[in-house]
Amino acid sequence: MSAPAQPPGSTPRAGTLLIDAGNTRVKFGWREDGATSGQAVPRTPLQVAFRHEEVAEALLPWLDEADLRPRAAMGSNVAGDDSERTIAALLARNGCEVNWIRAGRRLLGVTNGYRHPERLGADRWLSLVGIWNRWHRQAAPGTPAPVHVLAHFGTATTVDTLDGAGRFVGGLILPGRDLMRRPARRACRAPTARSRPSPTTPATRSCPAWRRPRPAPWRASGWPHANASGRNRCWWPAAAPGRPSPEKSPT
Repeated sequence: MSAPAQPPGSTPRAGTLLIDAGNTRVKFGWREDGATSGQAVPRTPLQVAFRHEEVAEALLPWLDEADLRPRAAMGSNVAGDDSERTIAALLARNGCEVNWIRAGRRLLGVTNGYRHPERLGADRWLSLVGIWNRWHRQAAPGTPAPVHVLAHFGTATTVDTLDGAGRFVGGLILPGRDLMRRPARRACRAPTARSRPSPTTPATRSCPAWRRPRPAPWRASGWPHANASGRNRCWWPAAAPGRPSPEKSPT
C-alpha cells in the first residue's frame, strides 16, 4: 500500500523511516515525530513493500510522493550487506542515517537466551521485544506475564517463544507456504487427463499412497498443519517444567 500524495504546498512530514529488509521484499513504514521520553507513539498506516531489485528506483519517489522527510531511519535486515548498502546510500542523499539494529543479549526487558545472541535474526529479535512491551503496556499492574509464542509467516515461517520472565527460549524456522508447496508440486504433480493412468495400471498400483494424484487442496492443507505443529513444539518447552536450553532448540 503506497501513501497518497500530499496537497501542493503542504509541509513535509518529519519522522523516522522504519525498515524491514526481508528475504524477498523490503518493507517500509513511518513513525511520526513527537514522542516524549517513555511515551509510545505507534507508526502510521503509511507503508509500502518493494522487491529488492526495485528499491533503488522506487524508494525515494515513494518518499517524495508521500511528502515524507525522514530525520532518521531504523531497520532490521536479514537480506545481506548489499541490501544495507543500497538503502543507506539512497537515504544518505537526504542526509538521513540508518541505524541497523542487531540482536543482543538484552533489550527493553527481553533476554536473549542464545549462547551466541547475535545469531538470532534482527527481525525476530525486534518482534519479540515488541510483543513483550506491548503486553506490559496493556496488562494490569501485578499481572503475571504469560508465555508468548510469536509466529511470523513470510518467505519462511518463524515460531519463537518468550517465557513468563521475558526470556527468549528458542524457536523454529520452517519453510513458508510457497517454499513448502513448490517441492511438493514437483514431486507429487498429478497427471494430465491425457496421460492419467487407469486405477489398474502398474504405474498407479506401485505409486505410494502419498504420491497418488489428488486434488490441489491437499498441497495447501499440509502447510498450515506443519506450521501448527511447529507452534506447538515451541509452546510446551516454555509452558512445562524441564524445558530444553535454547541452544539445543532448532533455529
